[in-house]
Amino acid sequence: MKKSFKKRAAALLTAAMVSSTGFSALAEVGPMAGPTVPTSATATVAGSSAAQTTTVNATQTTTQAGAQAQAAGAEATAQTTANGLPLQEDQRVLDFYQDSVIIGDSVADGFKLFAQGNKTNPLMGELQFLTASRYNLINALIPEEQDKTIAHPIYKGQFLNVWNSIKLMNAKHIYMFFGFNDLGDRTDKIVNRYVQLIHQIQAINPDVDFTIISTTYIYPGYTKSFPGVKSWAFDNPTVRKLNTEMQKLAQQNGWGYMNIADALSDGQGNLNPNFCTDKMIHQNADAYVVWAQCFRDYAASKNFNH
Repeated sequence: MKKSFKKRAAALLTAAMVSSTGFSALAEVGPMAGPTVPTSATATVAGSSAAQTTTVNATQTTTQAGAQAQAAGAEATAQTTANGLPLQEDQRVLDFYQDSVIIGDSVADGFKLFAQGNKTNPLMGELQFLTASRYNLINALIPEEQDKTIAHPIYKGQFLNVWNSIKLMNAKHIYMFFGFNDLGDRTDKIVNRYVQLIHQIQAINPDVDFTIISTTYIYPGYTKSFPGVKSWAFDNPTVRKLNTEMQKLAQQNGWGYMNIADALSDGQGNLNPNFCTDKMIHQNADAYVVWAQCFRDYAASKNFNH
């Protein structure tokens, strides 16, 4: 676009110069050659030249303004990651999430992949992950030496129970996201397994603290029932019941609770379709931008102190 404006400006300037030079030569030669250019014609020439000069100046001004706007846009783009995250973060947020690790299933694992793709954002570079596809609370509680076929989250190339990985990485702040791969059981059983896992982690890592991340909602209309079960299903009412119980438990035990579910909601208690990739539970980059903001807001809600 800049080249196009410059070419147009150059063409107008050349035309103005040619016109002005031509009329000027006629005026100078006139007395010697005979015919004199009438006064009215001279005035017309002067006016035309001035108008063309004004047009050139205006074109040049417009070109400069466009170039400045493009430069400003490029500068703004350069200040964000590919997904629009800033290249700078509040240092208090970064300090808050130092030595933090997120544990969870494939949805949390999606956040890990998002973070890896946006590591130029300091917050994404700060967070650590122990996540795996199809990971659930039942598998998390089975000792690695008892069943080596379980795909625990990998740490340093090995499938390890999270309590062992936490100790090795010296993590201090644990963020837990479970639920989707556990919904085949009653809510009270899921809650009990959550508590068991937290106690097991504490037994090996007594100085850590915990934050429960709400299980995010399911795509509108998606539901899956279980044979012989009428009191619960893989659906949003069950997700809400689980979140309610976990929030109560967090308050009772002094754990943190981060509500990402409502931040991704469509306002009707479902996962907003704009954030979903499979019309079920999995989420896209726009959703994980919201996750990142929830992490910032959570740190601020704690006054940046654990």
